[in-house]
Amino acid sequence: MSFPDIRSFRAEIARERRAGALILSSKSSGNAGLYRPANRDELARYLSRREREAKAELYTLKATRKALRQLDGQTEIEGQG
Repeated sequence: MSFPDIRSFRAEIARERRAGALILSSKSSGNAGLYRPANRDELARYLSRREREAKAELYTLKATRKALRQLDGQTEIEGQG
């Protein structure tokens, strides 16, 4: 299967994942890419890594949301004066 561009390729991977396909990804240098897990250990390592990444992203989103609320509050105070 070939794709005209990277966007089409990524869209197809997303569709397959939503349909339940186990398509994992690796970012490690020299071994980056997509793959299907060969065994339980690969799947467990991938899950652990993605959970850590998701938690880190959640902390970033919470801090961003808090900063936005603070800026919105400052704008309202500045606008009233």
